[in-house]
Amino acid sequence: MTNIILMLVFAIAILAAFWSGFYVGYLKREGEPPEIPLPNIKEIINNIKPEKKQRLSKAEEIEQAKANVFYN
Repeated sequence: MTNIILMLVFAIAILAAFWSGFYVGYLKREGEPPEIPLPNIKEIINNIKPEKKQRLSKAEEIEQAKANVFYN
């Protein structure tokens, strides 16, 4: 258990070192912090949400049921 925690701590430290190196290098080169593009959460949710299906009339339901029967 302690080995896993130790590996996670070292992995986070390595990622933090890469990020800080990128950040400091960008600040040095551009003179301003990098812009972090934030996604539009409402757009993402609307793209993921399934569309509402319209209910079929009774006659259309019967036709659909007949079409789904392969063997009579």
